[in-house]
Amino acid sequence: MVLAVRDPEKGEAVAATMKGPVQARALELADLSSVRAFAGDTPGRVDLRVNKAGHSLVPLSRTADGFELQFGANHLGHLEVLTKALDVSVGDEAGR
Repeated sequence: MVLAVRDPEKGEAVAATMKGPVQARALELADLSSVRAFAGDTPGRVDLRVNKAGHSLVPLSRTADGFELQFGANHLGHLEVLTKALDVSVGDEAGR
């Protein structure tokens, strides 16, 4: 299992409390270069993905790429992770 986290130190602390092979990896959805790096380092196919992250009711601000923060992180960041993960899975014989 891979935990995608904004704070790797906190993520590792959580991963240490879980059973089985768990790793925490840095992912900042508001920065598409972080998303691409995360997806590019994903080994093998992705069997299951759960989206549980987002910004809500924040003052107007921008992502590292210049998009409005809520739209950039909550939609574009998730979409980019998904499409990059599909690129990995589609190449796998068992992928869709």
